[in-house]
Amino acid sequence: YLGIDLSYHNSTVNFSQLKNQESNMPPAAGYGQNNIDKAFERYAQACVDYGIPFGAYWFGYPLNIKMARQEARYA
Repeated sequence: YLGIDLSYHNSTVNFSQLKNQESNMPPAAGYGQNNIDKAFERYAQACVDYGIPFGAYWFGYPLNIKMARQEARYA
């Protein structure tokens, strides 16, 4: 499958146009610690509404093992 990276940086996404393509949509769930992507819920719900398979990812940028564990727990 091809994937399209979605985050609040994408302005408008036409999900009706994407629903017939063999791709999945991995919306950005968030980043760092406690930073949920502003568009995640909207994009995830649109995928559900249009029957588009999707996953999610968490953009991490830990500086050490402790931070990595904290970010992983939050994700």
